[in-house]
Amino acid sequence: MMNNFKKIMQTYSESLTRDFHFIQLGCNDGLMADPIAELIEKNGWRKGIFVDADAFYVNKVLKFYECHPNRLGYDFSFICAGMVTAADAQSTELNVRKFFSINPDVLIPQYIQQNNTHFWLYGDTIFDMDHPSLKWTNGVRPSKTTDMVNSPLDYLQGVGSFDYSFVLEHLRNATSKQNDLGGLVARKVFTSDPLEHRKFIKMQIIPVMTINEIFALSQFEIVDLLQTDLELWDIKLLEDLEHFTIKPKFIHFEAPRTSDVPDCVPESLRTKFKKCGYKLIKTDRDFLAQLIS
Repeated sequence: MMNNFKKIMQTYSESLTRDFHFIQLGCNDGLMADPIAELIEKNGWRKGIFVDADAFYVNKVLKFYECHPNRLGYDFSFICAGMVTAADAQSTELNVRKFFSINPDVLIPQYIQQNNTHFWLYGDTIFDMDHPSLKWTNGVRPSKTTDMVNSPLDYLQGVGSFDYSFVLEHLRNATSKQNDLGGLVARKVFTSDPLEHRKFIKMQIIPVMTINEIFALSQFEIVDLLQTDLELWDIKLLEDLEHFTIKPKFIHFEAPRTSDVPDCVPESLRTKFKKCGYKLIKTDRDFLAQLIS
């Protein structure tokens, strides 16, 4: 039986008599498919660090909280940086790297309505939302939205990596989906030609940081939650666990199955969690490591 991450964190948060401190690595826009956005709102968490490698999404989450009704009570920091291991940081002369991501201009559609006909505009591609081939959830076409929460391409938001081929693979997978609304829209926006996909990828030169550098910047004495969603990079970073300068009370991380790690969390990392006093819990979406000693 899998555990519910939000329920576990809610119970823990309610037990505290002090501020809850969190660090989110891979924050995206702070809303879409975000596991902690609801908890921040419900519990009034006001001590937090948001980190993302893509400046576009860092600006999105910054603007969201700047306009939030509780903004005067928040004590948040927003950092644009890519996360690297301590070994990676020591092996490079420069503290910057190339970072590749899908251009958000073609992922976040503009909504257009003319003469009772509805369109999405993805970059320079117009998509008829009333096309008979589209099968909306429960048969209901999404209404106007300022964000992409109803877009079939929203799962591509925030896809980024130091590995160019990793991002290309996401576009290939998106356009190869059959009998799927997301695949239909992806083929129209990106085309089915892999060579055309390259023009939808942007490259940025970004600063890189280790988790310990983030801990130092936070000036937190306690980290209640380290939340990570780093496109398969989570496991690599957590291999530094034994050298963390702060032991977070909880670490919630993504660990999808891969050909290299069919059991999601490699045995080497399971051993480190146990050695460092953590209990590993499979949650409804990902994994949660809880500090018990």
